[in-house]
Amino acid sequence: MMNRRTLNVNSNARIHHLFLFILIVCWLFPTVVQGYDWPMWRYDAGRTAATPEELPTPLHLQWTRELAPPRPAWPESEERLQFDASYEPIVAGKTLFVGSMATDSVTAYDTDTGLEKWRFYTDGPVRFAPVVYKDKLYVASDDGCLYCLSTDSGALIRKFLAGPGLHKVIGNHRLIGMWPVRGGPVLYEDTLYFAASIWPFMGTFIYAIDAETGRIVWDNSGSGSTYHMQPHTSPAFAGVAPQGYLAATEDKLLVSGGRSVPAAYDRMTGEFLYFHLNKYGKTGTCEVITSGDYFFNRGAVHKLSDGFAVANGSASVVEGDVIYGERNDAVIAYKLEAGAKKATGLWQAKVLDDGGKIHLKAGSRLYCSKQSEKDIVFAVDMPTGESEAKLSWRARIEGQVWSMSAADGKLFVTTLEGRIYCFACEKIEPKYYALRNKPLPTARQRWENRARQILQTTNEKEGYCLLLGLGTGELLYQLLDQSEHHIVALDPNAEKVEAVRHALDETGLYGTRVAVHVGDITTMKLPPYMANLIVSEDLKSAGFNKRDLLIKNVFHSLRPYGGRACFSIPKRRHAGILRRSSKLELPGSKVVSSGRLLMLSRTGPLPDSADWTHQYADAANTVVSKDKSVKAPLGLLWFGGPSNDEVLPRHGHGPSPHVVDGRLFIEGRNMLRAVDVYTGRLLWQRNFLDLGKFYDNTSHQPGANEIGSNYVSVSDAIYLVYGDTIHMLDPATGQ
Repeated sequence: MMNRRTLNVNSNARIHHLFLFILIVCWLFPTVVQGYDWPMWRYDAGRTAATPEELPTPLHLQWTRELAPPRPAWPESEERLQFDASYEPIVAGKTLFVGSMATDSVTAYDTDTGLEKWRFYTDGPVRFAPVVYKDKLYVASDDGCLYCLSTDSGALIRKFLAGPGLHKVIGNHRLIGMWPVRGGPVLYEDTLYFAASIWPFMGTFIYAIDAETGRIVWDNSGSGSTYHMQPHTSPAFAGVAPQGYLAATEDKLLVSGGRSVPAAYDRMTGEFLYFHLNKYGKTGTCEVITSGDYFFNRGAVHKLSDGFAVANGSASVVEGDVIYGERNDAVIAYKLEAGAKKATGLWQAKVLDDGGKIHLKAGSRLYCSKQSEKDIVFAVDMPTGESEAKLSWRARIEGQVWSMSAADGKLFVTTLEGRIYCFACEKIEPKYYALRNKPLPTARQRWENRARQILQTTNEKEGYCLLLGLGTGELLYQLLDQSEHHIVALDPNAEKVEAVRHALDETGLYGTRVAVHVGDITTMKLPPYMANLIVSEDLKSAGFNKRDLLIKNVFHSLRPYGGRACFSIPKRRHAGILRRSSKLELPGSKVVSSGRLLMLSRTGPLPDSADWTHQYADAANTVVSKDKSVKAPLGLLWFGGPSNDEVLPRHGHGPSPHVVDGRLFIEGRNMLRAVDVYTGRLLWQRNFLDLGKFYDNTSHQPGANEIGSNYVSVSDAIYLVYGDTIHMLDPATGQ
């Protein structure tokens, strides 16, 4: 029988062994850190940018990755619409996910090494941070779809079309969906919210979907066309226009409206609650932060219950009821009292230079940046007890800091130039992944000659080009090499499209000069009049078996006033194609056979269209257009185009724009420019010092209504009064 003494000895031995085991574990794993993810933009559904994760200190650079230069949708002058000025990484486990507005993709990187794990391409720019839910990654694209991918492999799980159709449009210089997903997705518990379309007259679509199954919980497609009072007390059917990151609270969904104050919906049902577009003189921005009973937008504090602005207040990070903001060169911490009529200051620290910024709070520290000869990133230890806030870590980086995220015991810093820096506790020799663009793949002599022959025959060297059927890809590569076209290639073979996308991405041209889509011109809903040039390497893949439909759709996509389609077809087939095309109703079409090349041109204007040549339409000042083709209902043809920064302000009432032969002529303070009316592409710009000086003011003067216009546009010349001289300019070149 075991006595008490034996029992005690055995118990002590077990305790001793357990103690040794704990010592060994602590020796092998000296620091056990609680790791948190950064699953969406600014960490959570309230966009608070505050994570419980306590980052180690000091931090050391682990790796730097250089990405393609960012290509935001809107110019820098539109400072309220800079949602995609650079990259916005998110983190789950050991993986960093980065969407790209430049290369239409989302890429997964290893957080420890910075090495790429996988890449997935969509059919348009990815302008918003993805969202992680369990083992799924949700990605919003300008192509009008929400993608659900596997976080492990990047494999497509499902794809959700957010608009009513697959129609395409030229938007911000790219071929995208008619209803792009620019309501940046947000996750609240198990439901994902996002929005599509930025033009209320085309319809807007707001969704709540089950993040596990993709099932629609609710949708709201009726709040875009509501009758609202616009700025300057002008009523119109123009409601919520989603553009920016959505935010969610326990009972409300806030939908950013670009430059307007966010609208609110019932989060559970999707019922529209309020949208104050023209009240209290408050304008908004694409970013919104929520805190308790309030939300913050463009330096204003709004009541969440009704959306009314109640105070001014800087807010960069929110944790509970504590708000951290910037004032001059100081970080400030404060709380809002009931009704937000009073703010109680908690502490401040003068650690920011002008232009300094708070990016996030991780554990007990704020992480900030300020500009100097190089940007400085630094941590601020918050005050405890009698101690004051102080800098506890700092580092220098190349470039201007855009955003930060904290996860996996690491700090990730993104710059406006497109670099991502990773900092962690281990002191190592940091890795640097430079952006190295490879040359275009080589092509056989036949395709080099074919591309040259097409360009010489058509005399088309720039503008939008449609390439139908990839074939070997060699014609595509040669057109990129020999011309200045922005090329959109179509092919029904998804595997071939994926391979060509990867190859072009490595050259640095994907997204900037070329994009490749799965499909063919007989089935895709392409915008009319977009192409200066249409070619094909593989007519079979292009849909040549549907000859009449192919010819009609090719003609539909050709630009009036000389757009050309040029195909290499055996000479024996030319006569049959000529007969078929002559039987189709294609006003302004012209078909020419030259050797193996068969060229279809779209000559002259659209039927029943007319020009606008003077300040008041014509030389008789009738203010009456002879155009009979413009009639309701109107739809979207393109949006974006060159920046309006140099165009005269509307208050000065400068000369009216003119439209002649498919070109729009518009004046600025120091320039005159021509824009393609069918795509928004800048054709040319000619500088004249102080041209338009009289009209360059915002005092609501009569302007050209009083003193008249200073130029006239006709088909063969623009006559421009400049000082005591009349300049005669070539409408095609500006010379």
